[in-house]
Amino acid sequence: MVDGGMDGGLQRIGEKLKKGRFLIDLYVDNVGAGQLDSAFNYMALKGRILGIGAIAELDGYADEAKFKGIFKYTTIIARELMFCGFLVSAHLHRIPEALGMLGSMLSKGDLKTAETVIVGNFQDWAKLSDQMIRGENTFGRVILKVIGN
Repeated sequence: MVDGGMDGGLQRIGEKLKKGRFLIDLYVDNVGAGQLDSAFNYMALKGRILGIGAIAELDGYADEAKFKGIFKYTTIIARELMFCGFLVSAHLHRIPEALGMLGSMLSKGDLKTAETVIVGNFQDWAKLSDQMIRGENTFGRVILKVIGN
């Protein structure tokens, strides 16, 4: 059962967590680096972290000198955290099952999509990509609806 969830950039998550008096039991991370370090501050004892991506490390894949990494990794030990990774490619055989479950949840209204649709020209995609990465004026999946030719 999920008591709550949040989506947002590093500063917004920290601000939200400072307002409450709760700790995170399960954190799903697709950003890594600084945002993951921020989450470490709020992890509950024996909490779990599921790493599903590391978009903040994108530049580091091409140039190791730009790799940021995580700095508060000793929190994993101090709070007895479990940290594991997840690759879709290791679970391809379960895609039909997942699609069935997700489709059922969508049709019942138990699962809602989160998206930002921006109308523009194809040439706007680079600017939109930058906005999405910075978390500016976007929520969920960002879709560029191309107008004109």
